Amino acid sequence: MRAHLIPWLLLLAPLARAENRGEDLFNQACSRCHIAQAATRASPTSGLVGASKGSGPNLGELMPRRTYEQVRAWIQAPQRQRPETGCDTRMLAPSDVGALMSYLATVSQPPEPPRAERLRQELAQQVAERRARQRQAGTSTGSKEPR
Repeated sequence: MRAHLIPWLLLLAPLARAENRGEDLFNQACSRCHIAQAATRASPTSGLVGASKGSGPNLGELMPRRTYEQVRAWIQAPQRQRPETGCDTRMLAPSDVGALMSYLATVSQPPEPPRAERLRQELAQQVAERRARQRQAGTSTGSKEPR
C-alpha cells in the first residue's frame, strides 16, 4: 500500500462512526414520529416504506427547504418554535446536535439516479436544446420576406 494513502484510510473510521452516531441519535430521538429519506421522482413520499410511521414530516424532504439554523433551532428547543408540538428532543445532549444535523444532511440528499436514467436525461436535454436552436434558426431566416 502506498504510504500517502494511510492518513486518508485512518480518517475513514471516525467519519463512519460520526455518521453512525447521528443515525443512532435519530433513531433514539426522532424515529418514533419521523422518517428521514430523500424523495425521488420515482418514489414520492406517499409511497415510501414507513412514510406513515408517525405524525411528523419526512425530515429527508424537510431539510432542503429549511436553513441549517432553522433546523438546529428546532432540534435544540422545538417547544419554543411551536408550543403545541409533541416533538421532544430533551434527551439529546448539546454536543449531539451536530452529529444529528450531519446525519439529516446526509440522508436528505437523493441518491444519484442509475446510469441509464442519467443518460436518458442528458439525451432529452440535448434534443430539447437542438430543437430550440433549430426553431431559433428557422425564425431568424424565416422572418425575412422576399420583396
